[in-house]
Amino acid sequence: NWNTTLVADGLYTLSLVVRDVAGNISAPLIQTVTVDNQPPVITFDKWVELPTPNDYEHAVGSKLWFNPAAPGQARLEMLATDAASGVNRVDFPALGAGWTPLGLSDTIAGPYSVDYQWGAGAVTNLAASAIAVDNGGNSATAGFSVQQDTAAPTGSTLSYPFGYQNTTSVDLTFARGTDADSGLNRHQLQRQSAPLTGGVCGAWSLA
Repeated sequence: NWNTTLVADGLYTLSLVVRDVAGNISAPLIQTVTVDNQPPVITFDKWVELPTPNDYEHAVGSKLWFNPAAPGQARLEMLATDAASGVNRVDFPALGAGWTPLGLSDTIAGPYSVDYQWGAGAVTNLAASAIAVDNGGNSATAGFSVQQDTAAPTGSTLSYPFGYQNTTSVDLTFARGTDADSGLNRHQLQRQSAPLTGGVCGAWSLA
């Protein structure tokens, strides 16, 4: 047996020549063999937030924040290489109830990817791994995570002068607050108006 763990990875040519007791020599039998003892290299590339009717997802590094109040989708991309036998595939895991696909293997590089979709009510908080497998059977992993965010931002404040104002403008002071999960996205300041009759406000409506 040839112990390939004692040699460097690479392409080797094996030649077999048989000699009989009378000194006759056979034609050589030649076989080319690729030795691959090293695992592939796989790294997280990025999340791609795919278009949905709702803005219910946000990627931060290798973590995807999602809001299970509505369905959505996002593409996970991984980079994988193998200098010896080459990458055979990258396996992506299932992410739990309410998510599709239920695992997938991608054999097309540039980069390796999967489109994950979740339905309303999907509940998943996990750290997972994609697995790169080379043509020699060696494997390596790269991590990513998905995390639900169902908590609204907190600490928002709005300050304004009380009482009647007879100026054409009123100074407002506000703070956006903070969000401990996916982070703040944007803010919207709305104004309502109502008719004032005899010192009494009528029905309020968005201006």
